[in-house]
Amino acid sequence: KRLLFVGLLDPLHKKGIPYLLQALAQLPRRDWHLDLVGDGPTRTEYETLAATLGLSAQITFHGYQSKPRVAQLMRESQLFVLPSLVETFGVVLIEALASGIPVIATQTAGPSELITADVGLLVPPGDVKALATTINTMLDQHTHYAPQTLVAYAERHFGYAPVSQRLDRLYRSFVTVPVQVVAGG
Repeated sequence: KRLLFVGLLDPLHKKGIPYLLQALAQLPRRDWHLDLVGDGPTRTEYETLAATLGLSAQITFHGYQSKPRVAQLMRESQLFVLPSLVETFGVVLIEALASGIPVIATQTAGPSELITADVGLLVPPGDVKALATTINTMLDQHTHYAPQTLVAYAERHFGYAPVSQRLDRLYRSFVTVPVQVVAGG
């Protein structure tokens, strides 16, 4: 079963990669492979941690990849994992859903607004045990998430029509606000 992570490998560990690697090391089974897409100053550190945890054979560090290649990896994956400590929106989560794969993300501002039980699961940020348990559960239950349902959810909430309608309503709410002109000022 293929898991996928896409994100920056930053020195502040905001994307939660150390927690993801530690969680994967705690899994009671080894029928998975993680494709880790992204680059940054901590790549070598993460590769060393993966080796230390005995995970080198199960993780491929792809580095930076083109958008078509990331899309291909999403289509080939069964589960997307984004264990961020901080996440404002998480466009990559929507891309995963639009590719028909369920997601595991953290209960941070963005993912908490995007992810429902119908499309994935949320875990507390930095909680290795909860992340490991959730990944283990999803390895068994990822087929309960019908790809067409995930794609429809992404389109219904984040497609061109719903986003443009929300922007139009927002714009109109500002335009219709009466402007008070103060004379002599």
